[in-house]
Amino acid sequence: GKASPCLFFHPESQIRAVVHGDDFTVLGRKHQLEWLVNAMNEECDVKFKELGPGKDESEEVRILNRLIRWTSKGLENEADQGHGEVIAQAMGVEEGSAVVTPGEKWKGKEDDIEEMSAG
Repeated sequence: GKASPCLFFHPESQIRAVVHGDDFTVLGRKHQLEWLVNAMNEECDVKFKELGPGKDESEEVRILNRLIRWTSKGLENEADQGHGEVIAQAMGVEEGSAVVTPGEKWKGKEDDIEEMSAG
């Protein structure tokens, strides 16, 4: 693509693709995707999963450790749990506990806030 070397568009078939390492995420109509899989299989062995509501399609797929689900309301994206753990560890709160209500007031010292912001 023009904006990123990892984005591709095939004008004839209207297929759009994102490539990350050896992972391909492709958007297109069923017959277009079948054409692409067949063309790729001529060059190498590929595995693929189709996301969708059909009987031959998966209701969820894992892409780069993220779970993508097809639901009656649309797509759901579940983040990689490992990213949250890395952030909690970096902030020093991996052993912390969640608050009961959002927006609960800070019960620490004001100096703690400045120290956390600087750190």
